[in-house]
Amino acid sequence: MNITDILKEKKFIVGKHLIQKSMELKLSMEEFLLLLYFENADNSIFDIDLIKKNMGISEENIMDSFNKLMSKKLISFETGKDSEGRIYDGICLDNFYNLINAEIENEKKIKNTDNIFTQFENEFARTLSPSEYEYINRFLEIGFSEELILGALKEAVYNGATNMRYIDTVLHEWKRKGYKNMDDVKNNLIKKETEKEDEIFDFDWLNDDEE
Repeated sequence: MNITDILKEKKFIVGKHLIQKSMELKLSMEEFLLLLYFENADNSIFDIDLIKKNMGISEENIMDSFNKLMSKKLISFETGKDSEGRIYDGICLDNFYNLINAEIENEKKIKNTDNIFTQFENEFARTLSPSEYEYINRFLEIGFSEELILGALKEAVYNGATNMRYIDTVLHEWKRKGYKNMDDVKNNLIKKETEKEDEIFDFDWLNDDEE
């Protein structure tokens, strides 16, 4: 094989999440290469000869790695159809992708949680105490959205009551009224203002007898 043929060979793309997750799971080199092959393959058919040709792994190591990936539930079989409509059993990496996705979502959650603590400290103009951290975590565990928690924080600051008990009271009052987000809170305020205006316009000023 000359250099031109070598350069024309299939190039395998490796995503950083595939590398990071494979290292975290302590996969062997053969297991990693097999995952890499399945991720880059033009079709998901399990073709040992093709894998041997492209990855340089022995048939024994391919089968051993394949069985390990199956036992770890990182890959599975799925039914598909080829270009001629024939049904075949192919390899699916959805389980592996779901693990990566769960990790990414968890990273986002941690980042957002750190964010909410920072916003509390900015509004309070001081470092939060351990008990205040616990309050915020409890709000999140109960199921209050970050949007509502931060809305209650702004409500507290506006009223000069920068303490967790006030925020706790506001949140539970909003929960009692069925508010799910700050739009619900704002819509209720608009409704109250409208009702007040209607009361003023509907009042019979001419027939109001003053004593």
